[in-house]
Amino acid sequence: MTEERGNSCRFSLKTLQKWHRKAVTHLGIIDENQKIVVGNHDILNELLPRIDLAQALHLFIKKTIPEKNVADLLKSIVIACNYPDIRVWPIGSVAYAATSGGSCAASLSAGILSDDVKMFGARAVYETSNFLEEIKQELEKGQTLLVILAEVLKKGKTAFGFGRPLFRKDERVPVIIEAAKRNGLADGYWFNLANEIGKELSEKKGLILNFGGALTALLKDLDFDTEEIAAFANFIPIINFIGVYCEHRNSETPIFALSCEDIEYLGPEIIDK
Repeated sequence: MTEERGNSCRFSLKTLQKWHRKAVTHLGIIDENQKIVVGNHDILNELLPRIDLAQALHLFIKKTIPEKNVADLLKSIVIACNYPDIRVWPIGSVAYAATSGGSCAASLSAGILSDDVKMFGARAVYETSNFLEEIKQELEKGQTLLVILAEVLKKGKTAFGFGRPLFRKDERVPVIIEAAKRNGLADGYWFNLANEIGKELSEKKGLILNFGGALTALLKDLDFDTEEIAAFANFIPIINFIGVYCEHRNSETPIFALSCEDIEYLGPEIIDK
């Protein structure tokens, strides 16, 4: 027999009860005393006075509070990758959405979606992590790094995490390396491997270790899995996205991705009837 409450339901109450499952979370909850618990910590009364944004981000991803040196490295990574240049594809998407009348949520979403590509951004993290893992597997088989990379270049494969399309250098990497050294976090397996790969590729092909490669390697050494690194990478540009939205939301000079002169039509000839 079907239970009806407002709209009719196609399933019996017994069927719905059979399918019902409790949601499970290991992250946190608001308890009966309205205490906000995350990773077994009381956010408002225990942590608010003593943790910063980088530590809070680590807490929500890894469910633990990082040491100060890890927090400083994470903070350095985030700040080093936030700049307001609207010529950069995702940042320009935010400006375009803002000047077109998009809300803050819509504009930020436009930027995040534009950043979700293999060329750079969060999706590139997956490819970079996989590339490093593949190199490690070949090394464990007894191959030398020189031979492995020669095969990569011979087959024309993309060395994700290395190279930069428009520049021969990545201004963010030296800053991040300095932060890693300052905090005693520059000697992990993955970061050393990434630097060795970068050295070889730079000599052979002019491909340098880029921000995505450094980010992925450092976070892998901090025991972040690939999905967690991608989650962190999704957060990074939010700060400049918000700044760009606030600047351009009331602009009298809209930002357009292309002018009419920038589009060349090469499709079938249009015949007037």
